[in-house]
Amino acid sequence: MTKELQMIVAAAVIFVVITGGLAYWTMTISDEVAIKDGEIAAIQGKITAADKEIKKKPDLEAEKEALDKHIARYVTILPPPEVASKQSFLRMVQEKCERSQLNAKSIVFVEPKAVRGRPKKGAKIVAPGFNEVKVDIEAISTYDEFLRFLNSVERHETFLRVNTFSCRVIPFDEDEGPKEGQDGEIVWKLDIRLQVSTFTYQAKASKKKK
Repeated sequence: MTKELQMIVAAAVIFVVITGGLAYWTMTISDEVAIKDGEIAAIQGKITAADKEIKKKPDLEAEKEALDKHIARYVTILPPPEVASKQSFLRMVQEKCERSQLNAKSIVFVEPKAVRGRPKKGAKIVAPGFNEVKVDIEAISTYDEFLRFLNSVERHETFLRVNTFSCRVIPFDEDEGPKEGQDGEIVWKLDIRLQVSTFTYQAKASKKKK
């Protein structure tokens, strides 16, 4: 092989190697560009979603302000915590029963349902909320006496609510059955079950670490 032919072959080999290297480098760069384009598209999607959330901020702030006003208005009609304590609430319900002549056989506090799951150790609770105090009442009284009790609850100076109630007419063959009134009419007695509650607002509650 002549020297000139050797040079031509060497030049051809070098050209092939360079061309192959350039092709491999181009393919590698193309893959990296495609990966970067995907990452940029994902970031752009997040930016678009964030922009949508940012645009909601004025409406959310207006909604929060309106809710705060509603809460402030509700709080003004709620009794303070010391008045809505179990003892004070029980005394108030008993007084209403006595004034309306509702013959209450039992008044029992309804304990709040236990929260499922245990909070993490050291967890803090800072969210505000409404606390409900409620009692179940069993009574045997006339319709007029029951109506007077309901009216006294409705006209109470702070918020009271009758959650549920049911009435059953007591028949003649029971001890607490109907009696004859002064005008000679039969006064029917009712077996009454009802639940009365009130609320207090706790602006901030916290659970300290043990």
